[in-house]
Amino acid sequence: MARRVQPSAILRRSRPWKRLAIALGAALVGLLLAEGGLRAVQALRGRPYSADAARGEVRGLVSLMTQALPDRAADLNATTSEQHLLQPFIGVDQALSLAEMESQQWAFRTPREPRPFVVLILGGSVAAQTAGHSQVAIADRLRADPRLAGREPVLLCQARGALKQPQQATQLAALYALGWRPDVVVNIDGFNELALARDNAARDVHPAWPSYWAWALLAKPRADMSDEWRLAGRVVALADEGAALGRELVDSACLSSALYGELALRRLRSIQHRWAAAQHDYQRFLTRDRAHDSSMGPPVHARAPAAAERAVEIWRESSVTLHGMAAAHGALYVHILQPTLHDRGSKPLTEEELASSAGPPGWDAWVEEGYPRLRAAGAELVARGVRFVDLSQVFRDFAPTTYFDGCHFAGAGMQLFGRHVAQAILDALPPG
Repeated sequence: MARRVQPSAILRRSRPWKRLAIALGAALVGLLLAEGGLRAVQALRGRPYSADAARGEVRGLVSLMTQALPDRAADLNATTSEQHLLQPFIGVDQALSLAEMESQQWAFRTPREPRPFVVLILGGSVAAQTAGHSQVAIADRLRADPRLAGREPVLLCQARGALKQPQQATQLAALYALGWRPDVVVNIDGFNELALARDNAARDVHPAWPSYWAWALLAKPRADMSDEWRLAGRVVALADEGAALGRELVDSACLSSALYGELALRRLRSIQHRWAAAQHDYQRFLTRDRAHDSSMGPPVHARAPAAAERAVEIWRESSVTLHGMAAAHGALYVHILQPTLHDRGSKPLTEEELASSAGPPGWDAWVEEGYPRLRAAGAELVARGVRFVDLSQVFRDFAPTTYFDGCHFAGAGMQLFGRHVAQAILDALPPG
């Protein structure tokens, strides 16, 4: 009877390179089987793997982690003292932006004739991105209109990330006091007024106060700095770790693999969860002693929906104030309600957009419930003579991916939004 030779014996008798080749082949087959099995399971669960959706989730997680503190510099002391500083009109600002408030007066005091047609952009990060990415397109649309009579359009941006009302109103008052004389004031806002007011209200901070997360970093009285550096440093370190991994993943072709993608996302989610816990510890530290903390403002005990209604009231009345200041200085005022992914039914969302939509706890609910209130308040603004333009539905029939988190968008979507902003400005001009 012939002796049966075990496969392991054949492997031992083979040459080393053959053994290596067989082992690698077996490993490859195993990986292919695991890849196919994972994709099959995901498909059966109704969540088939998509590399684009994975990249969207990566961008969303990184965006969530990197927007909490004003800067991602490793040296937190340098971040707070050199990059960002207290500003009496809008709370927190950058030194460069403060310098621009004075230096950009050339647009109003130039002896050139005809004088430039100056458009001032106010608002939060979406307004700033609109001014940056759509500046040329908006200027070209304005330049082509005969009502400008040859005046060269100039867009000046004083929008800041995380600004919300009434910061835009106090900011415009300061700019007028410094000699700014724009022809049109465009305020693009809405999302921050709800999301950041929600963060404030959750900590018993008044919804009209600047976003407390950034404000408290500089304005809160310091009794024991050692605990703060430790807690804040932990948040920064984890955000940096997540951002570094995110950059690596977004540029990696390996995300085409469901197996690699799921393992990488699991690692990034773990970092984000640890970051969220560290942020919670830091926030609890910042708000632990209201009795001796003037940075929190007057006591507020309102909870949703009362706090959300108060935030909408502040948004509405601040817009009326902006309109009045602009009119008193001979300028036009245009108030634009920005779109957001969380405004239900406002866009057919792609897998990538859905994967990147996660935000801090409570943001999506406040925004989803608050946007109909903003639109209703916008109708009140129109009745009071304010030029209010609702662009919250601008992506209703726009299918391609444009959002890369809950409120920011880019690419063709930004181009579309920029065209509508330009048209809103043109519609505000008096007939020729």
